[in-house]
Amino acid sequence: MLDKEVEEHQEGVKSTATPTVTPTAAYATNTLRLASVSSAHLTQNLTCKAANTPALASLSASVMLRELDSELQVSLHAPKEKLSGGHPYNIKCEASGVRPPPVLTWWLRGQHLTHDIHVQSLGLDSTVSELSLLATAGDDGGLLECRAAAPTLPHLTATDSTRLTVHYVPEASITIEGVGVVGVEDGVGAEDGESGEKSVGGLRADDSATLVCVARANPPAYNVTFMFNGRPLRRPNTVRSDWNLTLKYLGHKDVGLYTCVASNPEGDGESNAVALPHRLCPGVEGRSEEVLAVVGRRWRWSVVRASPQGHLHLGERHLHLQHETDQVITGTHGLWADVDGVDESR
Repeated sequence: MLDKEVEEHQEGVKSTATPTVTPTAAYATNTLRLASVSSAHLTQNLTCKAANTPALASLSASVMLRELDSELQVSLHAPKEKLSGGHPYNIKCEASGVRPPPVLTWWLRGQHLTHDIHVQSLGLDSTVSELSLLATAGDDGGLLECRAAAPTLPHLTATDSTRLTVHYVPEASITIEGVGVVGVEDGVGAEDGESGEKSVGGLRADDSATLVCVARANPPAYNVTFMFNGRPLRRPNTVRSDWNLTLKYLGHKDVGLYTCVASNPEGDGESNAVALPHRLCPGVEGRSEEVLAVVGRRWRWSVVRASPQGHLHLGERHLHLQHETDQVITGTHGLWADVDGVDESR
């Protein structure tokens, strides 16, 4: 039974008492369910009386209803030092203030984390959760949250958070920007000598190309090294501007794979590989003409243009007409060029 003062406030509110008798035991249980607990119940006594014979006075026991402190509190304990990419870290979160104990969940960049989490309850109104986090470059700058909720009071929530700072090895990428300086391609504008920008696929000998290296890193990369076929690039006729490297007077020796390596205190990160086209192999350009030759006599052809410039050794390939009659015929010829061991003929 409730105190009389409480009963007066409970008119119209239905409460139920359910008796339970255990035949094999010398005791009985009676459960009282209050349909709606209000502030009127607080600091009031709830009394249970029991009697099995009118001859004896009944026994009674009382309890007082008290309000629990329902101020939900949550605290996240993150490492004070900066995180290093590729290393695991244990991050703890504690919550208290409600019964049953609060429920904790982890969130990173708005995504619910469900793996590598260990949860334990320390008492009737507190919970501890520990997250094992493998730091990555993608976590840098991300907001890590620990959210607490009361199981029986969905509207009662609390959140603590921290913004992660992750140091990681540079993530580099490289591209090639080509600018042609010799004529135009495939006869387009050949008569008026137009020239302009070309794609990498359109690069030819004597053109220039610029290697552009971009690196994402924390802390920022302090150095970048350009690589050619897996080794540091050593080449004359280059122009360096910040993280760009321009290769001038391209030739067949420049055909290969290019990468860049960016460095910071966390380590060295190598980029993807890009290649210069094989069209940079040496060649000789000339004009086809019809000429008159006399049987039994040798003749030679003159070069109009050869590329690349420098280290070019020209020679003539003689054509001996095999006709045995003295007559004038039409013939063609070939010209060869030896550029650092590469032999081409036209």
